Amino acid sequence: MFRELCLEGQDHGVIPFYLRHYADDIVKLRLTANRENYKNKPHKVRPGLKQSALLGEVPRDYYTDYIGILGELIVRRYFEIDPRFEWYASQTMIQTRGSDGSDINVKTVDESNEISVNVKAGEGSLKANKRAVDIGDSDIYIFINFISETMFVPYKFSSKDIQGWEVKHAYSPYYNLNV
Repeated sequence: MFRELCLEGQDHGVIPFYLRHYADDIVKLRLTANRENYKNKPHKVRPGLKQSALLGEVPRDYYTDYIGILGELIVRRYFEIDPRFEWYASQTMIQTRGSDGSDINVKTVDESNEISVNVKAGEGSLKANKRAVDIGDSDIYIFINFISETMFVPYKFSSKDIQGWEVKHAYSPYYNLNV
């Protein structure tokens, strides 16, 4: 568990309402950009509907992008408001090409080291692409597990921790931990 993102004395955090609206705005822009980017790449399209504790029933492509973007916004907010961090840098959320690298780089006030952070978000089990974890370019992985429309449970792991999880296969192999 990553208690820094939880309510005091609780094992969960509350999703700031304004972040939900911001995530929705970014997802709509990203989906528009992806339609153009994926025009000749049908394997990249996520068809169908997804039932979600956070969103209800929504198109799968919207769900996938929304969950990831909202998770990253929650973590960015933490680095923004916690006085222990001097600065953070992150990639843009709308890109013309993907990245397997860290989502956020952070520097603490009292140390000279930068920490690279990879943010994963979902519902139910914790999942991470096997190839991306095995490359090992992130110091820590923060998982945001959405449990309702308003709450999430945060977790923090190293790549070595994740490599001990069960490997499953879908579009590509991924590490999975049931929580």
